Amino acid sequence: MRRRRLEGTQRQWVEKELLAGKKITHVDLIKAAGGDRGWRLGAIIRELVLDNWPIRRVYSGLRRIATYWIDKGWQPGGPVQQELAL
Repeated sequence: MRRRRLEGTQRQWVEKELLAGKKITHVDLIKAAGGDRGWRLGAIIRELVLDNWPIRRVYSGLRRIATYWIDKGWQPGGPVQQELAL
């Protein structure tokens, strides 16, 4: 069975999903990366927050699973974010 690979980096996948208006969890990242890998989503989200992305989150369930999203219509801006692939 062939392993599915992301196009680009995991951070690029997260950026693309968030900018598309989707809500994502760590399970989504693992599935997108082929089901047996995936860097910790919380670490990628932290990098985005440090780059001034207005990430929203909510924790749910007994295991406190985090779901992340951004408000619709927000677009990256500023000198660092201008180079992001959309």
